[in-house]
Amino acid sequence: MKTIAFVDDDQRVLDGLRRMLRNYRKEWDLSFFPSGDELLKAFDDKKFDIVVSDMRMPGMNGAELLMQVKERSPDCLRIVLSGYANDELILESLHAAHQFISKPADQEIVVSTIERGLRLQESLANPILKSLLGSLESLPMLPEIYDELMREIASDKSSLEKVGNIVERDMALSSSLLKLVNSAFFSLVRHIETPGQAAAILGVDTIKNLALSNSIFLSFKGPIADHDFLRKLNHDGQQIGLLASRFAKACELTGRTRDHIQIAGMMVNLGGLLGVFLGDKLVQANEDPLDTDLLGGYLMGIWAMPFPIVEAVTWHKQPALSSVDVLSPLAVTHAAWAMYTLFSEHQEIDLESEIIDVDYLDRIVGRDIVNKWVAITESFLNTNNE
Repeated sequence: MKTIAFVDDDQRVLDGLRRMLRNYRKEWDLSFFPSGDELLKAFDDKKFDIVVSDMRMPGMNGAELLMQVKERSPDCLRIVLSGYANDELILESLHAAHQFISKPADQEIVVSTIERGLRLQESLANPILKSLLGSLESLPMLPEIYDELMREIASDKSSLEKVGNIVERDMALSSSLLKLVNSAFFSLVRHIETPGQAAAILGVDTIKNLALSNSIFLSFKGPIADHDFLRKLNHDGQQIGLLASRFAKACELTGRTRDHIQIAGMMVNLGGLLGVFLGDKLVQANEDPLDTDLLGGYLMGIWAMPFPIVEAVTWHKQPALSSVDVLSPLAVTHAAWAMYTLFSEHQEIDLESEIIDVDYLDRIVGRDIVNKWVAITESFLNTNNE
């Protein structure tokens, strides 16, 4: 049985959560603690799959508690449930929490967050891999992107447009900012879908504070050969995201769906970045051939990215292995990734290639749309190569 702990110094909140979740007692082992110290004592005898904590508590606050949970059990999904936070606590929580829920939270939000978290944990069986990914606070960006961002936010003439353009060129920075801006701390009515929107919501001052606190901005320090590989991953991701967006437009997909498609395309190589960043740790943790796409999808999932993006990142090379059988970001992202890859390597798109699952695409969108996407790819890449 899955184990879930709730921590809040307000007994009324704990009683409310207990009543809210009473129908789930046969599915989940639920525990309720009035302080962080009480939870940590329980950790001596019990492992928790998910810990949900208030932020503002006497003695040990939620960020401090979740940091200790992270040290003891990095694979545990750590969630803040709070109605209060100041800038200092927000920055502190970035090191400790995966996700954020704002108070008052209704049953649907609490239950769906828990269910999604448990499904994600079940999707990755290796506990060492889950611990490696669960301990990540952010991902390192390319050194030149890092330097450019630092110069821009330090400039007296810094602008959100320029910052947004820099953010959108690096998938590590983009994913970290999207994680932050979609947290409940910002109390946004709508979900923010693109890195540029995230930068605009945060503002230059907040991004500058993040840089000064070293909360999420890291520069990659690996070998030069790895730098070149990461540049290629970023470049390809940008191109695939733009191409996928054109595919979406051709299918008359708009709004949130189109945003999901572009960000999924940009993030298809997130698993490759993890492979470089974690390196030997991944090899030592896994004896079988490693599916880095699964790792990329898992990280985006525990960081609470929209589920259609998680699906697309996870299954973009093998869409038929997913449970998705309708037009979604997955089909469009797979097509964009496969056609971009084929044209980049062979200067043509062979629909008989094993790289592209044309049977899946025929079933989802039909051959006429597939052929239209082929033409869009050839035009897009020929123009870019001129």
